[in-house]
Amino acid sequence: MNERIIEIILYLITRLQENQDIKQSDLLQLSDGGYSDAEIGAAFSWIARKDSGKTPEKLHRTGFRVLHQAEKHLFTLEAWGYLMQLVTLSVISPIELEEIIDQGTMVAAEKLSLHDVRRMTANIMMDSMVPSMMGSQLARQIEESVH
Repeated sequence: MNERIIEIILYLITRLQENQDIKQSDLLQLSDGGYSDAEIGAAFSWIARKDSGKTPEKLHRTGFRVLHQAEKHLFTLEAWGYLMQLVTLSVISPIELEEIIDQGTMVAAEKLSLHDVRRMTANIMMDSMVPSMMGSQLARQIEESVH
């Protein structure tokens, strides 16, 4: 999954959480912002798939991840804030957050920047989507049209 698609997902979910309908003007704003129709469509597809699997207990999580002392040095403040935003908006699950932290511990020679975290998040989100799209050409079509 492309980092740009995650940006669109964040925008759309934020609008929805503010109880605002997604309007044609929002889509035009995204298009005018340089996002392709394929990227916008992929973001909507991701949200639809994610919403279809929600159960009431998944909708009302109250816990949050506290970093261990050794983990606190993995992320810049901006990168950690971004991850917390993704978890809060249910864009990534706590399990996916753990995967990102685990990857960070394996690769980080220095603090992971926002750019690093966006790339890792995109890869993990794509990996979690692939099993649900097996047998479908959608993933390849999205990747081809985004690149």
